[in-house]
Amino acid sequence: MTTPPRRLWGKVAVVTGGNRGIGLATATALAGEGCSVVITGRDVAALDAANAELTELADGGEVLAEACDVRDEKAVAGVFAKVKERWGQLDILVNNAGILQKLYDAAETPTELWRSVIDTNLTGTFFCTRAAVPLMGRGATIVNMLSVTVKTAVPKSAAYNASKTG
Repeated sequence: MTTPPRRLWGKVAVVTGGNRGIGLATATALAGEGCSVVITGRDVAALDAANAELTELADGGEVLAEACDVRDEKAVAGVFAKVKERWGQLDILVNNAGILQKLYDAAETPTELWRSVIDTNLTGTFFCTRAAVPLMGRGATIVNMLSVTVKTAVPKSAAYNASKTG
């Protein structure tokens, strides 16, 4: 019995926030289909553990883990420069990195909390997309992870609601 061909053999993906949760599950599925996968995250220990797990499960593709805070434009540019240097292309971008917020009435939401959530969930998506597009050819895909807050706002979560709807 032969192994079925991998649907994403030879493709390259970046999954932000790929060191845990939905991001890691997404990266695992991509790697299982033969895709080379770059995962990013801020928690280096979780990133190292995810890298080891993905490397073991990868079916033909490479795995690269890069510490990256998507709020940092230069760090984001560095990740995509490595993708360009190593593979010369990008086929899939999964903008998954995101954070929640502590609950506050809108009038009481601290400015720093607002900025942190907006910068991670919305501006980070912009930075990653802008850096990825020059590496993407016809048929490439960008997936932006949203939230139920796009249709139903969560009370006391003004920054999160705005960031995910944006």
